Amino acid sequence: MIITVIGIYLGRFFMDISTQHHLTLKILIGSAWADGVLEPEETEALARVLKRYGETYDRELKKLLEKPVPLQKTERWMAEYLHQSTEAERQQLLGAIGRMLFADREVTEEEHMLLDDFHTMMGNIPPSIEVPALAKTVGKFVKKAVRTFTGKG
Repeated sequence: MIITVIGIYLGRFFMDISTQHHLTLKILIGSAWADGVLEPEETEALARVLKRYGETYDRELKKLLEKPVPLQKTERWMAEYLHQSTEAERQQLLGAIGRMLFADREVTEEEHMLLDDFHTMMGNIPPSIEVPALAKTVGKFVKKAVRTFTGKG
């Protein structure tokens, strides 16, 4: 039972890796559409990333490459990602977005504003509980519970 509670607790903070990769790819594609245009270099950069993650044939992602993604949708994906990721993952995503937007050697005003918005969103997220700290806290709870049940507390 304690293991189940820990799993549920951890699940509130971290998404599984394939879901995270899929959401990251959606955010990258949506970000590339920030100025309403996918430049050939951006398309090539996205194709490389899709291939790296084995998502080249994913229907949902391919469909997102066909027409502009509304900015509000990209921002919703980003908000979802931010609340379920660590600080390090957030920084990696911001870097990936910046590299992808600069693939065509030009960052438009819309793309720059999007990066600024994402950076601001990241700054508004309170520090999350990292797994080692959480494990230590849960470990103390488990030890206390065992002592209570065994009468050695």
